[in-house]
Amino acid sequence: MQAMTRREFTSRGLRIAVSGALLASLPPLSGCDWVQDVANWTADGEAAIGSLASILAANGVAVAPAPLAAVNAALAAVHQAAESYLAMSPAPSGALATLEAALQDCSAALGAFLTALGLPGGALLTLVTSLGEFLLSTIAGFVQKAAAAASGSAPAAAALSLRVGAAQWPVTPQWRSNRAFKRGWNAILDRTKPISSQHQLRVPIEAYQHVSFWERF
Repeated sequence: MQAMTRREFTSRGLRIAVSGALLASLPPLSGCDWVQDVANWTADGEAAIGSLASILAANGVAVAPAPLAAVNAALAAVHQAAESYLAMSPAPSGALATLEAALQDCSAALGAFLTALGLPGGALLTLVTSLGEFLLSTIAGFVQKAAAAASGSAPAAAALSLRVGAAQWPVTPQWRSNRAFKRGWNAILDRTKPISSQHQLRVPIEAYQHVSFWERF
């Protein structure tokens, strides 16, 4: 057997590592891996809410503390429900319903927060609505996954909408891995760069989600 050179060994090792990272980023197919994804995502969700708050503050919009606290409390409840489900083997009947209800409450709290902003039209409204739809569609994707796991079949997509000020947008449930969520969030922010200076829209650097080295592939 011919020995590999150092370059060949390094190249093969890098290919294996990258392949492993890409496989790890794929949506789970079965089991409770998706519940672990929900538990992990709540940190990304909290970061996203902080991102929204930073964007609003940078553009001179005051954020009422009560609706913001309600969203963070709802995210904490989702995390607790997911962790409780994962801690029980097998999980008792009703555990999925508890998680689904916590996700629904989170969606409602986020919708109330966005509606309460009362933003006028313009670039800021468009950006906040885009980010809000992205958040709600992700949560709705988790809700669908919970409902499918409980019933054994995929439910029909619910008709959802998001209202921010005078704007109302449809929301389509979408399953996203944690990696896809962070990269998708940052992509929305990147798309605003060409119009930021023209419309005096400020997007602070802290509004971006942290993407690790492996999540870049």
